[in-house]
Amino acid sequence: MVPINKLSGFFLMQACRTFQQKINKLFVEDNIPLNIDQWPVLLCLITDGAQTQQELAIATQKDKANLGRNIEALERNGLVERKVSKTDRRKKIVSASPKAIELVPRIKAVLINQSDFTTADIAEEELEVFRNVIRKMMYNAQGEQSEVFLKNFMQKIEKISKIK
Repeated sequence: MVPINKLSGFFLMQACRTFQQKINKLFVEDNIPLNIDQWPVLLCLITDGAQTQQELAIATQKDKANLGRNIEALERNGLVERKVSKTDRRKKIVSASPKAIELVPRIKAVLINQSDFTTADIAEEELEVFRNVIRKMMYNAQGEQSEVFLKNFMQKIEKISKIK
């Protein structure tokens, strides 16, 4: 039998999967044409402006194939627009649409409400320990790249929180 302390990654993946499924269900119920896997892409475009797919791949830590599928779905739902770069016709510039920006308050409400629901009855001290453990796990898996990613992500969250 595998010792329980060796299953941390499995438990983390299961918790994430459960959380993602619930968020996706809530997006559907609220008629938000988005899934949680696409949210980091939209977040980057809304907070940092139009970008190439390569820039988005780096910012979201997504491989090009997964990112391409995300962008296609977002474009089908009218949340992003793709245009050919003026300086390099081989590159496409992706930008958030006005529809995406209008949806931000509803997206934030779903995410905040579900986070509050999920963490109800958990003391702030326990949540802080949890966040620190996750940071350490990410660092162990990715090194300093994880610190840069988290710092950039938190800056984006700060920017998006100011959108009413």
